Formats: sequence, structure tokens, C-alpha cells
Amino acid sequence: MTGHGNGLGQEFFDCDPSLDASTTTQASASEAAVAWGATSQMDATTLCGSLCWAGQKDGQCAVWCYAIGAGPGAASNFLFGRVLAVSTPACALACPFLGNPSVTFWPTP
Repeated sequence: MTGHGNGLGQEFFDCDPSLDASTTTQASASEAAVAWGATSQMDATTLCGSLCWAGQKDGQCAVWCYAIGAGPGAASNFLFGRVLAVSTPACALACPFLGNPSVTFWPTP
């Protein structure tokens, strides 16, 4: 198993030693959310306009955007490798848009 940083200070593990921002998927975003402690998760692609996955816990929301996916938003992955957590359960406010200085990057070594 290989450890990867979820961009918010926690680590998740998988069998992909070469995981980087360009190879992230919904599954790896979900693993990152679990490592953060998310008690619920949902697809945030429609909210953010890019392939993204959200996790919520304790009145907070975090959104991880990933690179590889299928379906309606598959061509829109311009936010991949970015994550943002906010102190509100409104996940639309957690979309890690370019230019937001609070956005961090994932996965990290």
C-alpha cells in the first residue's frame, strides 16, 4: 500500500504508487474524503462544473476535483488536483476554483 496526502493534512492508502493529480479518479477522491473524516459524500460535478467529489463532516464541506472520469462531466476536468475545505455544509462554496488562495493540491507525496 502506498500513502498519499489528501491535500488537507491526512493520508489515504491505495495500491497505486504512481498516483498523481493527472491520474486521480472519483474513487481516489472518495478515499481522500474518508481520510479527512467525511461522514457523507456526494458527486460535486454539477456544483463545480468540473469532475469533483464532496465530503461533509461536522458542518464543514470539502471538495476534491479529479482528472479521470466518465459521464456528462468527463470533458470538464479543469480543476483536477485541487481541494478546498470550508466551514459550512454548503458544498458549492467549497469548489476549488482557480485563483482562490485557500485552495490546496492533492495527492501529495
